[in-house]
Amino acid sequence: MKYLQVQGTIPDRLPLSMALDTPALDKQMQQIATRHGHNFVSIIDKLCPTRECPVRIDTAAGDKTLLQWDASHPTREGAILIARKVLGYRPAVENN
Repeated sequence: MKYLQVQGTIPDRLPLSMALDTPALDKQMQQIATRHGHNFVSIIDKLCPTRECPVRIDTAAGDKTLLQWDASHPTREGAILIARKVLGYRPAVENN
């Protein structure tokens, strides 16, 4: 929100460094999962391989849509992108 207030626009991508403590929490979750014998798939690693994370993506209608409602909840399009990147999911039909 602060970026929007300062810049006056919502960017398509933001540096991961602006995500506060998210990278540290991601690493901590991976350590806990490993310690308990579980696999951990980092959404950060899947969505932000260049350490820049998508904020908005193009839609089939030719406009842009946000990937998250807030810090913890993806939009429908965000959830589909996560499923594609993490699971290789491809919906049979996309309703935009």
